[in-house]
Amino acid sequence: MLSCSGADRETETSFDKKALLANSKTLDGKSPLGQNMANVFAREGVSNVRVQAYHGVGIMRCSRTQCFDGRISKVN
Repeated sequence: MLSCSGADRETETSFDKKALLANSKTLDGKSPLGQNMANVFAREGVSNVRVQAYHGVGIMRCSRTQCFDGRISKVN
């Protein structure tokens, strides 16, 4: 998924691994776009789909990405 901040629930303020993981979790009903997409696929019965999104507003060689599997988040 090539959407700026697709792995972020809110605008990223730190690229610390703990901060990224916390910001990729659903909180108070808000989820990252990547998680929402994974949930839609799961709800529609599409299996074996992994949505990969990136943190922040630009892709660089060192960017961290996030994989979402319907309601389950994994940091890569």
